[in-house]
Amino acid sequence: MKLVTVIVDRNIQMDSEGFTYFCDENISCKSGQRVYVQFGQVKKDAKLNEKNFEVGLVIDVYETNLSREEYENLKGFKLKDIIKVLDEDPIMTENMMDFAKNLSNYYKTSLATVISTMFPPVMKVKKSALKHTKGRKISYLELGGNNNYSLLSEKQLDLINKVKTEDVLANSYKDRVYAQFLVQNNYLKVVERVVLNDKKLYELDFSKDESSELVTLKNKLIQTDKNINLVSFLSLNKSISLMLDMAKENYSISQSTLIIVPSLGYLNYIYSVFNNYFDDVDIYHSSMSDTEIYQTYEEIKNKEKSIVIATQIGAFLNIKNLRTILVLNAEDVSAYKRDGAPTYRYLDVFMKKVKHEENCKLFLLSKAPTIELYAYAKTKKIGDFAMKSKESSSSLVIDMTSPNEQVEGFSTFSQTLLDKIDETIKRNNQVILVENRKGYSSLSECSECGTILKCETCNSPLIYYKKGDKYYCNHCHTYLSSMEVTCKKCFSQDFEQIGFGMDKTVEDLNRLRPNYSIQTLTADVKDNEVKKLIYGFNENKFNILVATNAVLNVPNYKNVGLIAFINADLGLSIPFYNSEEIIYQNIVNIGDKLSKGGALLIQTYNKEFNLFKYALTNDYEHFFEEQLKQRKQIFDPPYSKQILIRLKNTNSRSVFNDSFLIKRFLVNHISDFANIYGPNIPYISREGGKYIINILIKYKEFDKISSCLDKLKSIKISYNTKMLLDMDPVSI
Repeated sequence: MKLVTVIVDRNIQMDSEGFTYFCDENISCKSGQRVYVQFGQVKKDAKLNEKNFEVGLVIDVYETNLSREEYENLKGFKLKDIIKVLDEDPIMTENMMDFAKNLSNYYKTSLATVISTMFPPVMKVKKSALKHTKGRKISYLELGGNNNYSLLSEKQLDLINKVKTEDVLANSYKDRVYAQFLVQNNYLKVVERVVLNDKKLYELDFSKDESSELVTLKNKLIQTDKNINLVSFLSLNKSISLMLDMAKENYSISQSTLIIVPSLGYLNYIYSVFNNYFDDVDIYHSSMSDTEIYQTYEEIKNKEKSIVIATQIGAFLNIKNLRTILVLNAEDVSAYKRDGAPTYRYLDVFMKKVKHEENCKLFLLSKAPTIELYAYAKTKKIGDFAMKSKESSSSLVIDMTSPNEQVEGFSTFSQTLLDKIDETIKRNNQVILVENRKGYSSLSECSECGTILKCETCNSPLIYYKKGDKYYCNHCHTYLSSMEVTCKKCFSQDFEQIGFGMDKTVEDLNRLRPNYSIQTLTADVKDNEVKKLIYGFNENKFNILVATNAVLNVPNYKNVGLIAFINADLGLSIPFYNSEEIIYQNIVNIGDKLSKGGALLIQTYNKEFNLFKYALTNDYEHFFEEQLKQRKQIFDPPYSKQILIRLKNTNSRSVFNDSFLIKRFLVNHISDFANIYGPNIPYISREGGKYIINILIKYKEFDKISSCLDKLKSIKISYNTKMLLDMDPVSI
């Protein structure tokens, strides 16, 4: 008797494994195919039709010597039948299935849930996925039936000739009387086209690096026998040049290249570069429509050789003859981390992927690599390649505690920074000021009793926005007007603003230098607005850009003569092992936006910190050695791996009790192989009205704790307590 294990949408919702079905010998059913199955109770007299069926994915096909009746008696349930096979060929290859099982085991998430993240929406295991959604419709002008042009004006003839040679958007001419005349008299007609995979082109300021050093590096990478390789200290220009050279090499021998980027801004920019060198480049990202994603997925799957530029979801593309995966800005751990189960750290996903791809190599390109990756490279666990930059910028650490730097009445700007801004603008160069805190102030303190104003939902400090006189929670994304805010201790509505954010920085600069033109950039600004903003900045429409770390998401800046960090200390107090590493990376990567001869400045109240000296001088080696010593003492990566167990419940007592229950279980089972910390209350102690408790595990060998992690779900905790295992957390 042939039996089949099938996962359906219910498995994904429940984070459970598949169900067993009977498969008739006349039905050819293979692992990786989608099938129609009956799921749940159906009335005796009901007719079986598609309304009663669920779409499932076959994950295993096997034989048993038992008869159907014997099997049903043994298991205690009635077997249901495979109704119909929906795919001629499996949508999931054997390699992909092995890859999914590997991820399922490591991330301690059901195979059903892992597989649900691997496919475009229209290929998922659910009935609605069989109905392909429509793409975006755009109206264009096309030639009509009237070709008697003798009486037309010069403008009208120009428009007709333009329509003959290129795509012309109807909306661009909808208010032009001469164009309306052409449409009304059938010289032109308006037609709607379904647009799929709309690719945006950037105006380029890119000059390919043709240096002999880069050619040598490319040749070394091609010849390496390591499957996973770190390529350190490359500027963005050198990284893109290297990617171009490797893609050309692969394409010439009918091999494929996958390029992974951290954001949509980088994707569009790099696509614009590659578009000048190749005729057929695919892009793939989660902002595309369902149909665009499906169409692109299928096109790439059927090509013999491809060049694909994608965000992190490109990890699950099915690419033929894949020879090279290149990950840009591999140090950007937050961009390459997935929220929710499975908690992928995508760099680890790519490392697992190359093991399931024949003759494929992974190259992690990084201007400032993570300590963990660099340690792996130095201990020969992965390939180690580097290219030190010869370019240097002038740099300066400004001590904000010095009386000589204080500007009377202002806490945000030092005198040295103001002087540097003046010098830069006099040279007709642009200025970027980095202030990674939105809003006007960092804290609001009750003037009567000193209580800090916090969000009722998540307990994080509310941020005051002077414009609109309102308070905002950066985590819950909710606003409160100043009239709605009251101190919970003494009921006062009088609050003093402490510290400063971006709005205070802009206000102070406007008062100190009223003649300068200033704009702001945060992660909240939409993509189209970012493009307009950066175009204006590059064209010198305004002098100064005040930005959060969102400045990193834009690859193409021109004529930047000064970059200054207003408050470089921000982030030093975060209690996690990689906080200094992230600050170092931000300084180095944002500093890479400087034009040649530009200056990089840091304002700090902790001038004695070696971190700032190392970052400004690109002295990664000393920074690396110092970080290694610190991490070895407290058993942090690369000396350990980490798992964060996060518990949530609306009842604080229940979640506390459950956390100690889990802690005891872990201590009893893995204390010989791992260090267990907590339970602890995190800085953001509530989320969506639920109390949060964390337990941190540090370990060396996954195999020794894996079976214990599998048993966590069997612990009888409160029904309303939700547990998430965050493998390799990037923050707490």
